Amino acid sequence: MKYKHILNALVLAFFFVLPFEHLPTIEVANFTVKISYILGVAIIFTVLLNYKKNILEHRLDLGDWSLVALFVCAALSLNRSQDFRRGLLTFLMWGFVFFLYFILFEYLKNQDRREKVEKYLLLSTFFICIFGLYQFIAGSLDVPVQYTGLRLRYAKEVLGFPRVQSVALEPLYFANFLLVPFFLTIKKYLFEKSKVNVYFWLLILILSNIILTVSRGAYLSLVISMATFLIYFMVTQQKYRQKIWLIMAAGAISVVVSLLLFVSLNGLDQFKAFGQHVVVNDSTNRVSVEGRQEGYLSAIDKFKTSPLFGMGITNSGVLSEPMIDHGEVLTYGSLNNIYLEILSELGLVGFLFFMFFLVYLIWILFKRLSSLRGHRKISIILLSLGLFAIFIQYNFFSTLYIIYIWVFLALLKGEVIDEEN
Repeated sequence: MKYKHILNALVLAFFFVLPFEHLPTIEVANFTVKISYILGVAIIFTVLLNYKKNILEHRLDLGDWSLVALFVCAALSLNRSQDFRRGLLTFLMWGFVFFLYFILFEYLKNQDRREKVEKYLLLSTFFICIFGLYQFIAGSLDVPVQYTGLRLRYAKEVLGFPRVQSVALEPLYFANFLLVPFFLTIKKYLFEKSKVNVYFWLLILILSNIILTVSRGAYLSLVISMATFLIYFMVTQQKYRQKIWLIMAAGAISVVVSLLLFVSLNGLDQFKAFGQHVVVNDSTNRVSVEGRQEGYLSAIDKFKTSPLFGMGITNSGVLSEPMIDHGEVLTYGSLNNIYLEILSELGLVGFLFFMFFLVYLIWILFKRLSSLRGHRKISIILLSLGLFAIFIQYNFFSTLYIIYIWVFLALLKGEVIDEEN
């Protein structure tokens, strides 16, 4: 098989397994091995081993070089890491996702390739959302967690109702992942001639799953990004106005279906508990919110001790006192804000490199949009809105090397720098 065919097959398979972050995985030496990691490594080695036949042209811009600089900052901070093994592993994971990002955005400059990977991504999204609905129904009916895939902390016994996580590690990650497929589905729906097509139903399915994750950060991100979408398209895209009303109808249907499913399986009392959880008015929420607030204040204090270069990679998650969470002893916590995490660990220097990477990507995006019309412009806007939602939610969780985020960034940059259209 030719190099090009092997690479194409690997990339398509990689996009299909992208959401499988918890199921199925295996533990090797306290490290979670995921299918996406295996295929990502295979893509990298395929490109490196066939360098002379390489169809990719690596041309890094200023934003990409700022990412390289961020990686160097992380390397220089390793000697300050309180747990060198953990710091080194995190550093290597950063290198892995950054390198994969560089490869994929070059690969995805081709429109035909983008359309194929989006098709595989949405097909995978359909399956994991169907599993998400099964998970909620089975979890509500007290089916044991070994048959639902739910982690104990998200089972019905904790809040009185299950929180859907599907194949992801946590509900917030599942909801966060779905944000980009949701906007890609909107794009597909708008470009189809029929008013009620398969993408209309997929929108309802995705939104229902996001609602059932009970992830407040995802709710907020989706509301802000959808408000931006509605304002922009209602004002500038008159020909899609009827379909935009139908998208709003799909959203209303999703809310009704989710709430009816919730009440019929868990009862009105648990629906009240659901409402209290959403508006941060129960004991679980107070622990979650207060824990985040304490983490934010701690990050700021740690930043003040070493404002220029930070306290060292992974150090922001070190707990002063071990905690017990559902029987698991934790010595590391999550800061739950990627921006404060980078600021405290790599200081102002690392933080500015990271922000320059994002700002430069936004700059080339707007520069490109000014010269585009039609479907291509709409594609970039909708994909950007999905990533905009992800980075809003990044205020409420923190892991820089989440693989699907860098893949979505590569998909966006491939769309932006494509010179064929």
